[in-house]
Amino acid sequence: MSSIRQRNGLAAFEKELAEKEQRAQDEREKPIRAQVQRNAELQAQIEETEREIARQELMKQDSPELAKRCKKFNLKRHGLSSQTPVGELREMIRRAFDESNRQIEASGFRLEHPAYGETIYRIMANNPELDWLSTETWLTVFEYAQSVGYFDRAVTKIEQPKAPEQEKPRTLEDIHREIDNLDSSTRDGALNARRLAVEGTGLAWRHVFSEWKNQLAHDFHYQISDNEAQACIDYCKRNGLGIDEKSLNLCRQHVLGLKDKSERLASEVEQFDWAHATFEESQAMKRRMREEL
Repeated sequence: MSSIRQRNGLAAFEKELAEKEQRAQDEREKPIRAQVQRNAELQAQIEETEREIARQELMKQDSPELAKRCKKFNLKRHGLSSQTPVGELREMIRRAFDESNRQIEASGFRLEHPAYGETIYRIMANNPELDWLSTETWLTVFEYAQSVGYFDRAVTKIEQPKAPEQEKPRTLEDIHREIDNLDSSTRDGALNARRLAVEGTGLAWRHVFSEWKNQLAHDFHYQISDNEAQACIDYCKRNGLGIDEKSLNLCRQHVLGLKDKSERLASEVEQFDWAHATFEESQAMKRRMREEL
């Protein structure tokens, strides 16, 4: 009893020391964490200020940023001339605008009309030198304006639901690692160890069975059905066999009737009636055995 109390007392003392050291570490790191937080807040303020400047600049005439990003208006680029009717130009602008909207919404945004149209047409009016006949211009303007928060509530980013993460299938190594970490001296530990052992055996069987099915497909060009697979498992159980390569090869021969060249000859030799065969028949069989085995 005294040794148990000593161990418990030592464990409590070690725990107290660890907690004290952790508190001291937290105190030492507190100013650093506070500074990191202030730096992050300052950086966020700087970035928001830059976006606000960019938004204000978009409201002015002839934005230098858009002039740098977009092509200038050029009739010849579109096969037009100064004689092209204004109505036709307006129709081309409308088609380019509609196509840009279609592509924007297909990429995961919802455009709130008429607010979005009014907002982006205001940019168009302030930048008449840009090539508004091109869908590319509308998309470039949208991308830049959206990046600086210009559209406010006129544009909503639609968040796609995340696909559930696929659980990584457990391997034999995972199961063995869990068994090694169990305390099998306790009742629950022993039960869990047995459960994991059964699971590991099943996993090993599935792996061997899967490899065997692939071998059938490769060597015999045969795809085993679910019913045939169950018949093979029943054959192993009925004959007290494990699910291993040797047992499955017996299933291949006796359940599926698939034999390679040497196995077919061995079967013929076993069934050959040596006592009643003629001399020529016996010699022919012996010759085949020498050639094929």
